[in-house]
Amino acid sequence: MKLKLIFTSVALIIAGLQALAQDLPIDAETQKISFNEVVPADGVTKDELYKRAAEWSKKYTKVLDNKAEGKFTSKAILKSKYPAPMKGYFHDGEINAVISIACKEGKYRYEITDITHTSTRGNGGKLENKMPECGKYTLTLEGWAAIRNQAKTEFPKIVESLKAAMTKAAPAPAGKSKEDW
Repeated sequence: MKLKLIFTSVALIIAGLQALAQDLPIDAETQKISFNEVVPADGVTKDELYKRAAEWSKKYTKVLDNKAEGKFTSKAILKSKYPAPMKGYFHDGEINAVISIACKEGKYRYEITDITHTSTRGNGGKLENKMPECGKYTLTLEGWAAIRNQAKTEFPKIVESLKAAMTKAAPAPAGKSKEDW
């Protein structure tokens, strides 16, 4: 009886973790997880927005840098730690994503997509998948749910960081005082 209760409890916990992980935004056209938005930046030039995007992106690996078109793309890598198949142990991996920023006069668009999991212990693959690419015995469903939940938590933080960086006022020109306007 106790064994049945333990199995039922574990199954409910795993089902709960999987349900939480299902709230990742899926693009209707591409069927990929995609965090994206067009953000107004009234009165800010394309060049200034591009400059802010390039500065913010320095913490990531640059993939594309096209100042003329106002586009900047980088690759983000987040460290992840998730439950291993052997209870009480954890595996380490990475959640990889592509962050694209396109700037126009008075607005910019960001998109975080192509989100995948990699690890020396087994690649989970695309986070859109219900099951990890390497199989549920290499990367358990509990571990897969933990990885997806981390993405659900961390990418909105990255978006907020980007928005904060894109709204910063341009610094005043050097050598001018308050009275010299």
